[in-house]
Amino acid sequence: MTSIKRAVGIGIACAAILASGMVSASTASASVGDERCGSADGGVLCIHEYSNGYNVWFKNNTYQAKHVDFILQCNDPSRPFAPIGDPGAFWSMPWATNSYFFSINRVYACSVVLKDLQSNIAYKSAPVYAY
Repeated sequence: MTSIKRAVGIGIACAAILASGMVSASTASASVGDERCGSADGGVLCIHEYSNGYNVWFKNNTYQAKHVDFILQCNDPSRPFAPIGDPGAFWSMPWATNSYFFSINRVYACSVVLKDLQSNIAYKSAPVYAY
């Protein structure tokens, strides 16, 4: 009985710490702050700008696995809207969130493209702007 009380007490203490915001998994200190999200392929596609690159993610809100690929498109004066690839396509399982961090210098404007390789349809986010 003592071990059950201890486990419950630890669980309550952990919940209180998390609720109070004392522990955070966020990388807000590195955040520049511009973020865009929108609907894409039955889920949500997002891009967030950081000082050292762009984090992109896709939340698959369907009951189907999807074969997709992230592509970063940036308006870089030296390579206008040239696509920047990642390690390759992946399977996004139902209700999963998949992310990738493009570690590049910030440029004027970047969008993420999610290409569904099964339907051959591409979904593009609104751009985030470096100021």
